[in-house]
Amino acid sequence: MEKEDFEVLSNINTDIVAYCVRNKFTLLEGGYYYKRRFSWSKDYVNYYILKCESSDIKETLDIEFNKFDSYNFQKRNKCFILFIEKDNVDKDDIKILVESSNIYISLEVILRVVQDVPIVVLIDKNKKCAYCVPIKKGNISFYNIGYKFAKKIMYTKDNQN
Repeated sequence: MEKEDFEVLSNINTDIVAYCVRNKFTLLEGGYYYKRRFSWSKDYVNYYILKCESSDIKETLDIEFNKFDSYNFQKRNKCFILFIEKDNVDKDDIKILVESSNIYISLEVILRVVQDVPIVVLIDKNKKCAYCVPIKKGNISFYNIGYKFAKKIMYTKDNQN
């Protein structure tokens, strides 16, 4: 696994729920925060945000992706941003993050078969940093739009827009 496969974000805001409340996201069943936002490149994007804790990243990804699919939210252009907090993120956790993210990046960017994109952000509670997988700059895709929005949430100080 190369360092370029993922990005480390430092000095981040980890109070994702406070950001969602302050910015008038709607709380849905299952603990999802929802907001529809305009995007110049993709019309509107329907964001669904969930923050959870985990000790097993792979199991959490399976559970949360299946749970999200089971709600069958009736919107197109869905972007599911999953923030997973863990006490001590290790190399195996980062490897799982990179592998799972690359699957969804491939499905959307290369094969162009999905319009419902999950972005996973792995937050290390002890180091107060986050790990996520970027794609090439200039790529207009739901993944890239969601990735930038996730970074905006984490770098918003005092939960202000």
